[in-house]
Amino acid sequence: VDEEEQYSFESTRIIPFPGTPVVCHGLQKAAHLNGKIGDVRGLDVKEKEDGNKYFDVDMDRCVVHFEDKSLAPVKVKPTNLRVLFDLPKAHDA
Repeated sequence: VDEEEQYSFESTRIIPFPGTPVVCHGLQKAAHLNGKIGDVRGLDVKEKEDGNKYFDVDMDRCVVHFEDKSLAPVKVKPTNLRVLFDLPKAHDA
């Protein structure tokens, strides 16, 4: 059996594209969303000064829809999102 290799890098280098499961964290104005799980459904990309459109982690936002359907979709900076690699198991109701 081959040994497992682990890699690490800053999470701010990950741009979550549509379909990526995420959890919100570090939100100040919408602190009630911290810890909420959702998925990215789109990217809100602004035209830049050079006339081009490309994703800028400081300027642009990810459109997140939440598992909790009572929460409205929001636009979130990618630095306030963490990608979920292992989704928590659903609890029996």
